[in-house]
Amino acid sequence: MGLRDYSAPTREVAGAAFTVHGLSLDDLSTIVDARRSEVELALASFTEARRRGDTSSAAFVTLLRELPDLAALVIAHGCGEPDVWRQAKLLPFPVAIAALETVLDLTFAGSGGPKKLLESLRTLAAGLGINLPVLATLA
Repeated sequence: MGLRDYSAPTREVAGAAFTVHGLSLDDLSTIVDARRSEVELALASFTEARRRGDTSSAAFVTLLRELPDLAALVIAHGCGEPDVWRQAKLLPFPVAIAALETVLDLTFAGSGGPKKLLESLRTLAAGLGINLPVLATLA
């Protein structure tokens, strides 16, 4: 199978009538470019949640509550419809949490674990000329 035949894996969101895929490099760079400060806050929030031992669901609730535009943009990109991100803000709260979890799970599945993921994020940020100091604090 060649790259031409590649199709991103998709999964139906629990409790919803739509499917999502993991974020591509293009999706991630677009999100970081559009919402750089919010991405930094989200990374800091996930780092703090991890330090406290919170579940990923608790971190997603915080993301939806504190950074709803970023969460909606991630969901919309995961649906392949980034131009309708405002519509994602109208999802029922449990559906939005399930959508975020599913998109991020598909995005980072097979990434080689958290350490490899952080290395990839650092490389992406450096390649885009973005200084994300919070990435240096993550181990």
